[in-house]
Formats: sequence, C-alpha cells, structure tokens
Amino acid sequence: MFKRDTQQKKSSRYIPALDGLRAFAVVAVILYHLFPTVFIGGYLGVDLFFVISGFLITTLLMSEHLQTGRIALRKFWIRRARRLLPAFVQSVLARPSTGVFPTIADHIGIAMHLRACPDL
Repeated sequence: MFKRDTQQKKSSRYIPALDGLRAFAVVAVILYHLFPTVFIGGYLGVDLFFVISGFLITTLLMSEHLQTGRIALRKFWIRRARRLLPAFVQSVLARPSTGVFPTIADHIGIAMHLRACPDL
C-alpha cells in the first residue's frame, strides 16, 4: 500500500514548464491566423501542442498501469468526454449567434483570389 502511494505521488507530478510550452504553442497558432505572412510557425505550434498533449496522456495511462496493473480505457474515454464535451457543445451552440453567413471579409478574400487567378 505504501509503495502504491509513493508511486502515485511521483507519477502525478505537476510540471509548470509544460503550461508555458502549451501557452507558447497556442500563441503561435493565434499569431499565425492573425498574420499568416509574418508568423509562419503556426503549424509548429499545433505540432508542439499535440506532442505535449500526447506526453501528458501517455503519462496518465502509464501511471494508471503502474498503480493498478492495467489500463481502463473505458474509464479513460469517459473522463476525456466529461472534460471535453461541455466545451464542444457550448461552442456548437454558440456558433449561430456569431453569424452563419459569410462576412464581407470572406467576400473580399474570394474576390481577391478570383482576380489573382483569372483562368478560373
């Protein structure tokens, strides 16, 4: 019993630097979307975010395996759904209030694309 408690404390360490790296990745993606010709590293931000997320998820699963000798994937997916689905549902429900129709900027972008490609 004592051994399991010790392993749990070691495996569930909080690493503040990972929060900083995740913030850097998110900022890189946002800057890329705002200024795509200036900040070309937006894709690097996405890759970094997924690598960090994969590391954290793998650490959780390995910790569970060390503690129990198995991985309960059903419980794992239920925990993920409880964490992610509320934000997903909220964003889907909020979408109509932000405007379903194309904006003027969309029309200008399409017009500029058509002007640049007269063969279309």
